[in-house]
Amino acid sequence: MNAPSPRARRTARLAATAGAAALGAGLFALPAYAQAPVPVDVVHPSSHLITADGAELEGSLTVVFGDDFAEGEHDVTAVFDLAPSTGVVYWADNDPSYGGCGPDATTGLLHCSAEDADRTVDFSYMYAAEPEAAPGEHPYTITIAVDGETVLTVDETMEVVAPTDGLAYWHSDIAFDGVEPGSTVQVSPEFLQEGPLPTDTVAVVVTVRGADYLSNGLARPVADYDNCLAEEYAVVYCAVTDFPDEQGTAFTFSDPVGIDVDAAAPGPMNVCGCSYTVEALDQQMLDDWFGGVFWDEGSANLFGIEPVADPGSEFVDSYAGYIDVGTAEHPYDLAVSDGTVKGGKGDEVKTEVDVRNLGTAAAPAVFDGPGSYALIVDLPAGVEPVAAEAVGEWSYCEDDAADYFRDTMPDADLDGADVVCLFEAMGPESDLAFELTVKVTDPGADADGSVQVVAFGNPDYPGDLDADQANNTAVLRLDGDGSGALPKTGSSLTWILTGAAAALVVGIALFVATTRRRKGGGDAAE
Repeated sequence: MNAPSPRARRTARLAATAGAAALGAGLFALPAYAQAPVPVDVVHPSSHLITADGAELEGSLTVVFGDDFAEGEHDVTAVFDLAPSTGVVYWADNDPSYGGCGPDATTGLLHCSAEDADRTVDFSYMYAAEPEAAPGEHPYTITIAVDGETVLTVDETMEVVAPTDGLAYWHSDIAFDGVEPGSTVQVSPEFLQEGPLPTDTVAVVVTVRGADYLSNGLARPVADYDNCLAEEYAVVYCAVTDFPDEQGTAFTFSDPVGIDVDAAAPGPMNVCGCSYTVEALDQQMLDDWFGGVFWDEGSANLFGIEPVADPGSEFVDSYAGYIDVGTAEHPYDLAVSDGTVKGGKGDEVKTEVDVRNLGTAAAPAVFDGPGSYALIVDLPAGVEPVAAEAVGEWSYCEDDAADYFRDTMPDADLDGADVVCLFEAMGPESDLAFELTVKVTDPGADADGSVQVVAFGNPDYPGDLDADQANNTAVLRLDGDGSGALPKTGSSLTWILTGAAAALVVGIALFVATTRRRKGGGDAAE
């Protein structure tokens, strides 16, 4: 069954209903007197159904002109006549850097402006329906003008709906420990129907999402049921139309959703900071998300929800529940070997440093910055760095070590570091080569250097996953009688990663600050 994903269906509906059609589709009114350049396309992918709860929404309007529009020579405006009396309000700054839109000081109507506009004009704004807004449909128009001359009007309708009284479902957390890599965890968390379902509920949708902070894809939800869809980004949706409505009752999945754990996942490590939600949908939402019922309702292979006779979970008034999956012990083993720099005085020579993963587990990407691991090179005495090339898609080098490296790699010896190379990940039983170009300044020097491979993080996250720390450091020697001189074309290493490395530190700090754990919010399961 190759049904489009909910994301694809929502995108398609926006394109169909929000003004993305061609001029001749009947959505636009074109003044007969217009002489200024006329848009060839208008896209308004903003919600036309909002809840009167004051929640901030982001809106946008894209106006596309043709070849007759001279860029930088026209001012473009768009005015929305949806009055504040409807309860729909706008706010923003008319500054172009903030979208160019804002409410008119006198009328409160949304006014967007772009001076010396490009051929494609992108406006953005913030809006909301206030809690006292009256439910109903509110027709309005968007008037688009070029240099003060109206060239197009777009007819739209905003529907305001009353908010529900809190969440219908409360969630619990669930955790699994000691899971073997390569296995599948069967997940059936408990959740509570705290409030009544809205009277227009036609389906209950269970959504299970993959890790919400890990970027390594070591665990993915799977649900092989006819009324479930999987999206590319580790998300599973299951729509249930035959649902019980019993306020105050705890429920669980009638059949489990699987969490596949990659066979190369290291451990012990929390490889799935996953989550799930349970939501009530009306017919419009079911159509928006899935295009309606996309399965045979008489099928014997349907996902469902069922009451729990004796619930053992703590339920929390939250939008989502968490699913943590911790792996059994399965270390990687990063290692480096001794190396030699060969060359005479003044020679620029190349030497290769190899990082190996000797383990059967991957060293995965665990941070969103420029890398999760680093090779640190302290060159021998009598040698200075010229250039470094990291052979790998996500590998970077620079020629010094500053405070941000010290903050993120507390166990690393950075006092004498000449080159730091970052890399994102390594597969099991794999190699990664780094090529260093150096200049020999004193072939008689006899103080050895070193190479060291380190993992970012700490014992709490991602944990101690390297099987053998003893092979993480090796000796780098200078052989002043050796050969291998290169043409003197090397250029001095530059600081190419200052911003990226700083972002890495910020990412680690943010992770520590936002790591979500609600203690006692679920039962551990085996």
